[in-house]
Amino acid sequence: MLLDKAIKKAYPLTIEKSKRKEDTPMGIVTKIYEPVKPLELDFSEETIDRRLTELVKTTKVTEGDFWDSVNSYVLQTIKRIVEGCLEEEVRLIIGADWYEHTPAREGKRSGYYMRGLITKYGLIEGLLVPKLRKKKYKQGFKVLKRYARRVDDIDGLVREIFLAGVSTRRVGEVIKPLLGYQYSPQFVSDILKQIDREVMRFHERRISDDYIYLLFDGLTLKVRYNGKVHKKKVLIAYGIKKTGQREIIDYTLAKGESTIAWESFVNNLYI
Repeated sequence: MLLDKAIKKAYPLTIEKSKRKEDTPMGIVTKIYEPVKPLELDFSEETIDRRLTELVKTTKVTEGDFWDSVNSYVLQTIKRIVEGCLEEEVRLIIGADWYEHTPAREGKRSGYYMRGLITKYGLIEGLLVPKLRKKKYKQGFKVLKRYARRVDDIDGLVREIFLAGVSTRRVGEVIKPLLGYQYSPQFVSDILKQIDREVMRFHERRISDDYIYLLFDGLTLKVRYNGKVHKKKVLIAYGIKKTGQREIIDYTLAKGESTIAWESFVNNLYI
């Protein structure tokens, strides 16, 4: 009763002139709100293709995006290589391995100190540099001096390793300009294992499962070393989150974008 009186007071003319069902008190209240027309969903192939094309254009991964996503792993790989070469230089300076007792020994190790190392791709923090107890040894490590002179070539070769995979030949190409002499197969093997762990750390890392789109694309990367620019074709899988953020899930080096290459890459994502 109170509701009817309130409606009659608010709409006196409407109540008096009309006695139709839609002009009843509740009908009048309903009329205040305009009906909302439901949106029509378009799932035609043309519409889906257009929306996917727009999505790919606005979220396409660039060469810079790719290197940004793997840069921390590349820097860590450079760190492992330089630290390994420093250990090898110390072995030659002292004339003995760790805990080796020999008359040829000319000094002792005295722990490490940490320093930064500027690379082409950023600063490496916490580089472990050996300390020596050797009389009249005031020279700096040759490895660090050689790295500073050949930083572009060495960093480029490390990127090449990160793309193409670890091999004895590629590791040797990185070590040679740092050490400047013939190194033992065992040393190459030790460095190779360390690099391989860093590379696999990216491919086997844990990723989130909150992507709303999963996209695949081919990208041509340019890697500079030995005074030349080398072009590499890479197949990439990347996801897009609700926030619009892109994240590279994995990649593989390929000769081209053939059906076989893509099938192999996609199948390896589930291994």
